[in-house]
Amino acid sequence: MAKCFALRRIDLLCPHPRDCLSSKGLFVAKILFVVLILATPLFVFIHNFSSYIYRLRRATLDRELYIPPVPGQKYEPFDKIIHHVWNDNSSIPEKWRESSESCLKKGPGYTHKLWTHSKIKELIRTEYPWLLDTYLSYKYDIQRVDVAKYTLLYHFGGIYTDLDIVCKYDWDTLLKNYTHYGVIMAEATPVGVASDTIVARKNHPLFRYAMEHLKAANKWRVVPYATIMFGTGPMFLSICLTEYPNKEQIYIIPNEVYTQQWFGNLHGGSWHQWDGVVIYWVFTHRIPFAILLFLLICAVYLGVRFARTALTSPGKSPTYTKLKSNGFHIP
Repeated sequence: MAKCFALRRIDLLCPHPRDCLSSKGLFVAKILFVVLILATPLFVFIHNFSSYIYRLRRATLDRELYIPPVPGQKYEPFDKIIHHVWNDNSSIPEKWRESSESCLKKGPGYTHKLWTHSKIKELIRTEYPWLLDTYLSYKYDIQRVDVAKYTLLYHFGGIYTDLDIVCKYDWDTLLKNYTHYGVIMAEATPVGVASDTIVARKNHPLFRYAMEHLKAANKWRVVPYATIMFGTGPMFLSICLTEYPNKEQIYIIPNEVYTQQWFGNLHGGSWHQWDGVVIYWVFTHRIPFAILLFLLICAVYLGVRFARTALTSPGKSPTYTKLKSNGFHIP
């Protein structure tokens, strides 16, 4: 018997008209399911991150409440040492030389110590050998500068300032009403504490605590900015502050007082890279960013879904396949 062929249209989008409503309903249900799956971890992340930021803010704001000294009780002044840290193989830039000298002029009678990486390494090798491997393992020099801050303040006490900090008042005037505290730091924006100016007493436990937790915090966090900030920088110090039990020993200078009245900042940012700009923008626009990210994920999913439908469905020009009369199944 001669072979006969028939043409049959294959409509993958809706093979039977009576099933169109259920097919579309299933498609919408799939979209809602995917949206729910994508939205849940995003919501959890935003919620947990907001809670984490809130804890950092509370740890900072609670310490901004000035506690007056006990009447009649005498307090020893802070050690009159000003610490600066710089590289071994280069001189301090002229623009930072003026700012650093402004802090020295505001402390007549204070001892000035300019520390290089080789001097810091020798101090750690001699006094804190358990910290040496961690100190040498850092990828970025700024991380060793951060470790130097905590080590110097713990070992010697006194004042640490970054080279780009401009001092507006003499140190004795600034500190005379705060000698009943063990540590003085500044509030950072948008959250946490800054580490560019710190005053501390010798052997203060906060910095011993920070030094002992440096090894555990020494992790690669995808981008340099996060690696530095959370590994040794201000966010690391802020986390140590939240975990430190005796917070009443610490005073946090309100940001507006620190930046507008007591000190100036040339914002050297010599260690900042492109990722720092991106991360700061995302943080300051975190709610719009989360919404845009969610919409982008949904748009990509829908785009892929419709693209697959367009490739497999006939559209205006139906595709046909041959159906053999002997009853062979058409896939």
